[in-house]
Amino acid sequence: MVRASIFAAAIVSVLLVGHETHGETTAPAGASISLPYQPTAGQVWLVEIERTKTIADRGVTSTERGRISGRYEVIESREGGYSSAWTTTELSSGPVPLYNWATVSALRGMRIEFDTDIRGAPVALKSWPAFRDVVEKELFALPKYANHEAAQNTIRKFFAGLTPETAVPYFLQELDIIAACQNSDLPIGRETASTDMTLNEAGDPFANSRSSLLVGVDQIARTATLKFHMTSDAEKLSGVLVDTVEKLNPETGKTEKQIVRTDAAVHKSNTADCTVDIDSGVTRHVLYEEKLEAIGQNRTKVFGDIWNITVTPTAK
Repeated sequence: MVRASIFAAAIVSVLLVGHETHGETTAPAGASISLPYQPTAGQVWLVEIERTKTIADRGVTSTERGRISGRYEVIESREGGYSSAWTTTELSSGPVPLYNWATVSALRGMRIEFDTDIRGAPVALKSWPAFRDVVEKELFALPKYANHEAAQNTIRKFFAGLTPETAVPYFLQELDIIAACQNSDLPIGRETASTDMTLNEAGDPFANSRSSLLVGVDQIARTATLKFHMTSDAEKLSGVLVDTVEKLNPETGKTEKQIVRTDAAVHKSNTADCTVDIDSGVTRHVLYEEKLEAIGQNRTKVFGDIWNITVTPTAK
């Protein structure tokens, strides 16, 4: 569910019961409940995001933090989804800011219009060439890149290779996480499970296990509680760079790689605890956590990424 940011990412990315209620439930345990995503055109939501990234290695844990406030708007419905807009309004960072903070900061105050699918997940940016030019201008004004032509050329080349569809993960990751909770149809109180495979160029395919659970419905609050979980295991990876951090060197304009280890087993898990409005199908809160464990050579390195997101509708 989580997608990579622009200039830093781990190179390995594996594709991704009890019945609790608070108030009266709408159906007995086991009955299927549909929560279609059906927002009202013109509705605006205020979004508060707290993101924490950690790396635990050899008994030492490093932490990066950032807080983002934004404005999410559904403009109108369209065939196969909606036209929407996102604006980052406020930013604050912890003592150690997130690695992509410069890029996030460049987007502050910028209104991004895009199309979504029926779940509300972004699928394509509108007016991508014009938006790209504005983003480049904002980035080039930052001290990190202002007087470094080589770095600017690298950024231009990177953006030039993106399309309105492939550019989405680099600018709207938080909205993809929110959408993962939406448009569900699940039996109440009974976990559903599925498996699939991910192709692996380095060896055997990866097995993915997924589970979904509609925990309960609160009729007083008009919300539903859901849990989603996915695990991906690769027992014997060969020749894969497990911990490769790519960073743009503003002096040279080149993307430098720091390789820590190869040939390790990788275990990746994603969990999402969601609260969804049962009338509109819009996520009201999601606690999303992604964990990647790289195990090899008598060493385990754990990467954590936690998103705590609250969505509040504004008065019409």
